[in-house]
Amino acid sequence: MQLNAQSLTGKTPADVLPAVRLTADLGPGMGIMAAVRGGGPAVTPVWEMSDEPVTPVARWHVRLLEALIAIQRHTYHRITVPDVDATPSADLDAILRVGRLLCGERVEGTWSEIPLTVTTSENFPVGADEFTFAGLFPMTVRINGRDIDLKMRRQIVYCAARLVEPAPSETDQAGGLLRLVPGSTDRAIVTAVSDVTDLPSSRRDEA
Repeated sequence: MQLNAQSLTGKTPADVLPAVRLTADLGPGMGIMAAVRGGGPAVTPVWEMSDEPVTPVARWHVRLLEALIAIQRHTYHRITVPDVDATPSADLDAILRVGRLLCGERVEGTWSEIPLTVTTSENFPVGADEFTFAGLFPMTVRINGRDIDLKMRRQIVYCAARLVEPAPSETDQAGGLLRLVPGSTDRAIVTAVSDVTDLPSSRRDEA
């Protein structure tokens, strides 16, 4: 038995994932047989498999396809498999990262500085050398050269933040500009949360 790889570009992720997942699972000590669909009898002997050159590539594509399927659940745009050879690596990494977030994972990273506009003086950290800060941001991902807006938001929790310097009294008013930098740690935690602005009014009140 010989496996021949074909391009996935332009395919619907959910349609090709089963075959790619099967290929990714192949390896020494495993075998394949043909059988009647639905649990019927086998119609061939077992073909023993060896090291398949397409298996490592298939394993990476499984991650990509699962991320694309997760993204499809949160957009009305039709998502197809991008041409991985023509797609910048930064876009592919972003697809995988967004897929992880949409599947409920927490992604940790680091940060260096945040410009911040004060909206309400009540939320201004008075007398705090260091504080925890959280922000909500739109969640978008670039696929096939197009930016896709998702019906979710990125929540970033900055575990330790501090003001660059003590702010003058006029800066802590609404509309004032601040700069935040890491405190004792530059650790940040990213999660995906529902966009409450897209909920029906009754659901939004509950949220």
